[in-house]
Amino acid sequence: MRERTASLFAPPKTRPSLSQVAWFLVLALLMFGFVIRLAVYPELHVAASWTEQTCVVLDKRIGQSSSSDGTTYRPELLLRHEVGGRSYEQWSSRPDGSFTSNESAQERAVAPFIVGERYPCWYDPADPSDVVALRSPPLDLGVVAFLVFIGSFVAFGVKSLYYHVAYRGLSPEQVAVRAARRAAVPPIARKSSDPTVPAARHTRGEVLEHRLTPTRDSGLGLVLVGFTVVWTLPVYALVRAALGGGSIVVVLAAVVFVVPWIFLIGTIVHRLLAFIGIRPTNIEVSAHPLSAGETFTVALSQRGPLRLTSLVVDLVCEEEVRYRQGTDTRTESNEVYRRTLFSEQHLSIAYREPLLLQATTQIPEGAMHSFEVPNNAVTWKIVVKGDIPNFPDLARTAVLVVTPKRPEGGGAYRERGAT
Repeated sequence: MRERTASLFAPPKTRPSLSQVAWFLVLALLMFGFVIRLAVYPELHVAASWTEQTCVVLDKRIGQSSSSDGTTYRPELLLRHEVGGRSYEQWSSRPDGSFTSNESAQERAVAPFIVGERYPCWYDPADPSDVVALRSPPLDLGVVAFLVFIGSFVAFGVKSLYYHVAYRGLSPEQVAVRAARRAAVPPIARKSSDPTVPAARHTRGEVLEHRLTPTRDSGLGLVLVGFTVVWTLPVYALVRAALGGGSIVVVLAAVVFVVPWIFLIGTIVHRLLAFIGIRPTNIEVSAHPLSAGETFTVALSQRGPLRLTSLVVDLVCEEEVRYRQGTDTRTESNEVYRRTLFSEQHLSIAYREPLLLQATTQIPEGAMHSFEVPNNAVTWKIVVKGDIPNFPDLARTAVLVVTPKRPEGGGAYRERGAT
C-alpha cells in the first residue's frame, strides 16, 4: 500500500490559541514589511521616481558611525550636478544610507569612481540636492535569504490561521476523525465504460457514503486579481501624472482608467468577503455515480455562524452546446430539469450547531445520462443558493454523474411541472 504524506493544511498535533496565532502572524508580517521597507523599497523608489543624469565626482571617502557596539562604515561620494541652471554639491551614499561593519566592502564600492570624472547619477525631482550615484540590486543574496527566512514564519502563521478557520467549532475528536479520513481516503474517480460519461469524483462522507466537491461561485478568481494588478500600473502612472499638473488629456485618461479600477477592486473585495466569510458547505449523497431511475439521499451541512433569509437546494440537469459563428466560439445552455430538494426561510445557524438537511429524491426514469464531448455536454448538479442579508450570497454547485441505465437508453428528459 502506498503511504500518503501529510497535507500542508492538515491540523497540527498541538493547538495554539487564536490570539497566539494572530500575534505571531502580525509580528512576522511586520518583520517582513520592515525588511522590505529598509532594504528593497529605497532602490525601487529611486529607479521608479528619480531622474537620471550625469554627475561629476569631486571627492570620495568612507563614512563612519561610532556607537557602543563599535564602528560601522558606508561609501560616500561628493557629487556635483546641475538642474534647471542651478548647481548642486552634495555628499551622497546608497539610497538606503545604511552602515555596515565591513569596511573593505565599502572601499571596494567607491574604488571604481575616479575623482573629476562624470558618472550616471539620479536625483529627486522634488529636492534636486538629494542625489545618488551608488546603486545596488534591490534583492541581493542576503536580502533574499532573510526574506525567505521570515517568509517561512509568515507561512507557518497562515497555516495556523487556516487551521483555526477551517476547524473552528469542532471538538478535538472531530478534528482527528476528519484529518484521518482526509489522509487515508484520496478523492475517488470512478470512470464509466462509456467514454462520453465523465468520471464520478467524490470523497468519503461523514453523514452519507460519498461527499461531493462543491465549487464556490463566489471564489476569488486569480485571473481577476492578476488583471487588476496589471491594470493598477497604468492607473498609478496616470494618477501620478495628473496630480503633478498634467494636461486635461492626462486627467481625463486617469479618470477613464480609475473608474474601472475602482470597480475591479470592489469586485475583488465582494468575492473575498464571500470566500472567507461563509464557511464550507458539505454536500453528500448515498450513492455515486447514479443511474436513471435510481433513488438516493442527499444531505447538506452548513456551518455557522450564518443568517439566511432563504436557502434553496435544487437538483438540476443542464444541456450545453458550443459552436462556432464566424471566428467566435459561442456557448448556449438550456436547463432541462429542475427539482427543489430543500427550500427553507429565515434560518439562523449557530457557531457550534451546523445546519443539517436530508432529503430523498430520484433521477427520473428515461433521463439523459451525464455526457461530455468537445462541443456538447449534459451535466447533472446540485445547486445551493442562499440569500444573506447585507452580504454576498451563498452559492455552491456540486456535480453529480449519472450513468446510462442501458447502453442504448436515454434522451434528454424534462419533468413536467418541475419546480
